[in-house]
Amino acid sequence: MTAVSVCIANHNYGRYVGRAVESCLAQTHDDLEIIVVDDGSTDDSLEVLEQFAGRITCLSQPNAGQFISVRRAFEASRGDLVIFLDADDLLDPTTAARAVSEFQRVPAAARIQWRLRVVGPEGEPTTDTFPPREWKMPAGDLRDHVLRRRTYIWPPTSGNAYPRTVLDLVFSVVGDETPLIDLLLAETTPLIGPVVNLDGVGGSYRWHGGNFSGSSGMRRDAVGFLHDRINETVAGHDIVRRLCEKQGIDGCPVEPTAALDWAFAGYRLGSLRLDPSTHPLAGDRRWPVALQGIRGVLTQPDYAFGARWKRAAWFAATSLAPNSTARRLVERAYLAPPTASTFSDVPADPA
Repeated sequence: MTAVSVCIANHNYGRYVGRAVESCLAQTHDDLEIIVVDDGSTDDSLEVLEQFAGRITCLSQPNAGQFISVRRAFEASRGDLVIFLDADDLLDPTTAARAVSEFQRVPAAARIQWRLRVVGPEGEPTTDTFPPREWKMPAGDLRDHVLRRRTYIWPPTSGNAYPRTVLDLVFSVVGDETPLIDLLLAETTPLIGPVVNLDGVGGSYRWHGGNFSGSSGMRRDAVGFLHDRINETVAGHDIVRRLCEKQGIDGCPVEPTAALDWAFAGYRLGSLRLDPSTHPLAGDRRWPVALQGIRGVLTQPDYAFGARWKRAAWFAATSLAPNSTARRLVERAYLAPPTASTFSDVPADPA
């Protein structure tokens, strides 16, 4: 039987982590283990986790961040398939079994993915899913798309299962970086094998207003947020290049700015308009970046017609507007607090 490991990184989610664990214990797949790494929580997380002693493996460490916690959980696991479940999310009871079935059907798969229903802090139902039902979630051979465009629609961390061999390969090319785990795996796994979709939803994404912990600073400092996203994309591109070199994959752009990545172009244009003197990429200029963003979004497959033009209009207006208006456009896109309806696509969406 294919073994499944569910790896949970927890930091101060004592309010939710018990229910995440319970959703894993309710899986219908028999050969399943649960690894929780508590990342220096200062709330009651460890007390909550103690009630599951003997049924889960719980590791504790000083606060080191999500990526290091996830990687430690993976290294402690044994599963042939691995699910990285966020500590505030839930798995549906049959999700592990369904993922195993698809993995057995497509053994070359590098990722099995599913949508998540959006629920409130206490599990209150909503009509939303993440990604939304109206957005096509691409599957199959996505290698050329990722190398040419980088951006596509993918589910958050809790909406994926990965073969162990794929994760071993990805982690082997990560150096001292501490990338965002969902972004890292979205950019690298399609280069290793096909992506497979499960029908319907496979779990619940709990919306409680503090979900985007990696970008929480964006509500206070748009320039800092944009610089972080630019630097993360550049670092991620370096990891992709190392993976391509290791696997003998052709077609990886030398420079991260060469990809038709409209989301990356949005970060760059926003940074150039808000504070060009501290912009991280010396070779960037406003007009070429804006035109690259317009071209990227208008030719992006799987996006609705209206969504393409809405984003293209943002690039045009942000590049042409006086400084004060451009600032308002950028801050509206990146500084406004996310709401429960912020599920348009991944990554960030200037809208």
